[in-house]
Amino acid sequence: MLYHHIAPNTILADPRTAAFWYPNAQHGGPLAGLLVEIARQKMPAPNMHPARLYLSIIRPVLTGELCWEIELVKGGKNIQQVKVSLYQNTKLVVHGTLLSYLTRPQSPKGASVVLPEWAKAAGRSPDWPDDTMMHFAKDVSDVKIIRGQMLGSQGEGAAWIDVGVDQLLDHFPLSDYARMAMVSDFSNALSSVISVDQGRFINADLSIEFLRASTDEALMLSSKTYSVGEGSGIVDGQIYDQKGLVAFCRQTILLDRGDS
Repeated sequence: MLYHHIAPNTILADPRTAAFWYPNAQHGGPLAGLLVEIARQKMPAPNMHPARLYLSIIRPVLTGELCWEIELVKGGKNIQQVKVSLYQNTKLVVHGTLLSYLTRPQSPKGASVVLPEWAKAAGRSPDWPDDTMMHFAKDVSDVKIIRGQMLGSQGEGAAWIDVGVDQLLDHFPLSDYARMAMVSDFSNALSSVISVDQGRFINADLSIEFLRASTDEALMLSSKTYSVGEGSGIVDGQIYDQKGLVAFCRQTILLDRGDS
């Protein structure tokens, strides 16, 4: 469990939610999962499934206390959209929307996309920077690289990722969709076009489009970064379980040499 309520609308974030590039600031993965869990627990959508999560990170979110608000943006028989906002010291730090559609078991199906053969490799552990700082990617998650390297400059990569928790918020079991959201934020570090010691690659937003639920604990994330040298880039990712494709994810990122 990485978050727990200390008051009706106030949550305490565990120090293990931290990212590795900004002291005491949270990794986007746990935050993305948190938005999913708040929306699904506090404003459930009966007979619906999440279709898309979009979140915007307004400013760095420190470990510690967070206050949340929830709003029903659209409610109907077929579609529900919920907005969740997170505040720290009265300032808005994150807001996001979870879009859900009515589940229709007999709806038309497209062609399924199976797990690529190259993704069935066992993988290797990342070479994290040599420091003692605790962070989510190293101390909670289990990451096995199968293409590229974490925090490198190769522009694309792939890894099997187990987020390492079975409860994210309070004592509720981690939902399949929160797990996918947590995995998705590894995309930019997995496929950066600049290494961590050369500059910055920071995402201010994240979107995940869900195809279906997955009960697998480890998911395969494959991502690629596109940039034309204008200070920003797009990270495009796909998430698989053992049966095949389960979600798409995308980030827009700030790219620079760290001198501004």
